[in-house]
Amino acid sequence: MGSRIGRRVALLLFLLTFIAVVGTLGAHRSPLRAQGARPNILVILTDDQPTLGSLGYMPNVNALIRDQGIQFFRGHIANPLCCPSRAALLTGQYSHNNGVWDNQGDLAEPALDATIDNTLGAWLQQAGYRTAYVGKWLNNAPEKVYPGWTHFVRLWEGFYDYAINFDSPERRWFTAGQNQIECALVGAPFSAAGCYSTDYLAGVSTRIIREFAADSQPFFLVYAPYGPHSSQPEDPFNQVVPVPASRHHGSVDPSVTPVPDGGNSYRFCCDLGLLADRPVFWRNRAATDSQVFDQAFHRRYWARMAETLMSVDDGVGRIMTTLQEVGVLDNTVVVYYSDNGHMIG
Repeated sequence: MGSRIGRRVALLLFLLTFIAVVGTLGAHRSPLRAQGARPNILVILTDDQPTLGSLGYMPNVNALIRDQGIQFFRGHIANPLCCPSRAALLTGQYSHNNGVWDNQGDLAEPALDATIDNTLGAWLQQAGYRTAYVGKWLNNAPEKVYPGWTHFVRLWEGFYDYAINFDSPERRWFTAGQNQIECALVGAPFSAAGCYSTDYLAGVSTRIIREFAADSQPFFLVYAPYGPHSSQPEDPFNQVVPVPASRHHGSVDPSVTPVPDGGNSYRFCCDLGLLADRPVFWRNRAATDSQVFDQAFHRRYWARMAETLMSVDDGVGRIMTTLQEVGVLDNTVVVYYSDNGHMIG
């Protein structure tokens, strides 16, 4: 019991450190409304976003968050994979303590499931916060509503073809070219391609903010869009790349995107010789993932990634505007980060 309390205190101290150091990341550098007032906390968690120039395509993130607060240039993810990184956020623990080492199998979400009610959402609820998780959860996690969340809106991976658990274990399906009504209900743009998941989740987040702001309790919200994670193959290359919203597709010229050093090709993972003293499952994974790609593919990937982040930026703009409209921006701490940088810079 003592160790659990210690972990809770450590994670809450982490959040309080953000409050003390960052103050508020609102648009006017205003102090928190009252000394001792408990701030709202908004975490924006992207998926596989690299540091290599990606913020150059995100004017809202730059103007409304980075330029109004603090940017950490030496932030590190303890285990840079989707599941382990998200498990660290939820538990405040390294992989060797929370048991989540990988994205699949027994070393993924099942290792955390036994103690999932003893995580950040539950702790903040006990501290008097209303809580919401909106977006990508942990890969292959069981289909249920997880404890600790006033609202639990889970995205099953995808951009135009996907499913949502909306406070229910039942999936609500979104299909390319359909679901216009669902998009309209949350104020998200709709196109012939359908209801883009990043737009839909941003709309859901703004509705939850309006609901929470009408209450005197502080709130904690995680907005976790799927972008810029890769998705379906892009013909004619049959290679998996991020899928931008139709309004942004083609906005970035691949020929002007950055490429890694090393000639006309690069290895997606790493030099296997550097892993000789690492655990066997890491060596095996590296051997499987160490595909060699040419720079033309890297440029295509990077362009689609940047275009996908444009929709994330649109959503950030909507969310920050909503915070201001309902009068809670000056009492909200905003933390923006990615679960990992996908080893492309």
